[in-house]
Amino acid sequence: MRDRMLAVVGVLLYASNAAVALPPPAPPAPDKVILTRAKPIEPSKARMDFRRVRHDFGPMMDDQIHHTTFEFTNTGADPLEIININAECGCTVPELEKRLYMPGESGELKVEFNPSGKVGSLVRTIKILSNDAAGGEHTLTIAAQVTPIVEVIPKVLTVGSTDRVKPVTRQLTVTGRTEDFEVTGARARAGDEFSVRVLGTEDVTNRFGEKVRRATIEVTFTPTPRIGDYNAQLEIDTNDPRRPTVRAQLIARVHGDLYTKPRNLAVRGARAGETVTRNIRLLNRAQRPFRVLGAELSEGNLTGTVTFEPADADRPTEWILSATMTPALAESRVSQELIIKTDAPGEEVVRVPIRGVIRDAK
Repeated sequence: MRDRMLAVVGVLLYASNAAVALPPPAPPAPDKVILTRAKPIEPSKARMDFRRVRHDFGPMMDDQIHHTTFEFTNTGADPLEIININAECGCTVPELEKRLYMPGESGELKVEFNPSGKVGSLVRTIKILSNDAAGGEHTLTIAAQVTPIVEVIPKVLTVGSTDRVKPVTRQLTVTGRTEDFEVTGARARAGDEFSVRVLGTEDVTNRFGEKVRRATIEVTFTPTPRIGDYNAQLEIDTNDPRRPTVRAQLIARVHGDLYTKPRNLAVRGARAGETVTRNIRLLNRAQRPFRVLGAELSEGNLTGTVTFEPADADRPTEWILSATMTPALAESRVSQELIIKTDAPGEEVVRVPIRGVIRDAK
């Protein structure tokens, strides 16, 4: 009996405790927000001082690589950081041992200069970007007077404009500085239209009073029916082991009978949505009659129509074309063509460039 009473009391006590609502937990204390003003970034106190900023190698041949060193010291109060080094051309290669120099520490910028393929007076620069307090950028300069062991003049031989019938001949020279210098052979690569002939070698005195050996090479371009540009590489063999092969570029252009005045259509100043008209003449330089069969604009920002008529209906050796064009987009660069179709043999299509920049509408 006693045990039953104790059990009942226990149940009542448990129920009584369960019915009592516990107080909600106290809300967390609000975070304290402390506003502080950021300290301004202090300017760098590093200082990059060079002993010299220019080096002149003087006269040199083009088969030897030359070196020099630019010494510097961080005379400032902060560490000096080299951010970037940029050489003006690939013939100049700068080399730095590390990028961070403590106050009072010195360093060297080593420079390699390769004059191969260069000629005459050369000046090249090296720009160094750092955290220097005086502005961050230093410019170093190297200079040289380069004389090529074997010199080709000109390096690019333009045979010139020609028609589709008449061959054109030009000459170039190859100068060597050995007593027995000779050109032993020459040929045009990737250009069957170019033929090459070595005319001979002679002793001459150049403009500097130097006695040299100079060979003359004759290049003949024989045009084909194809209208346009022709390119080839001229390879020249010599008996100088330092330059056994030298090269030049050959360029020619074949013109047809048809040509335009002006050579292209300009739409500078045209506005988006506004129509502009440009006129152009198509002529036959051989004064042979021909017909324009059609004309249109290539795809692009400009849309419109093209009309055409002969200047003289009895003898149509010249045609007047009028292009009425409307640009759709502003702030765009025009790079289209006026395409003219004719019955001239070999010149059934004449393409005229259209160039300009479109402005906003008013």
